Amino acid sequence: HKMIDRKNIRELNHLSLREPKNVNTLPSDSSGQEGDIVHLVNKKNMSVLEQHVKKDGRWYNLLTGRPSLDKQKVRRFVKSKLK
Repeated sequence: HKMIDRKNIRELNHLSLREPKNVNTLPSDSSGQEGDIVHLVNKKNMSVLEQHVKKDGRWYNLLTGRPSLDKQKVRRFVKSKLK
């Protein structure tokens, strides 16, 4: 099991062809429809724009291919592997 799933990232990028919405907070998994895309400004670094897409009822971060609502510990681990 890879932390960064390249196949999943390709599928998510395919969905990213839809018109995105700009948001201030990440939507919950219960909101939005399949294939919806949101742009979220990273509050810690205002120059970073995160792109998330809804797939299979969950929001995914397009950079990592991981669920957007991963726990902080998991996000830090994945971020260390991306460097």
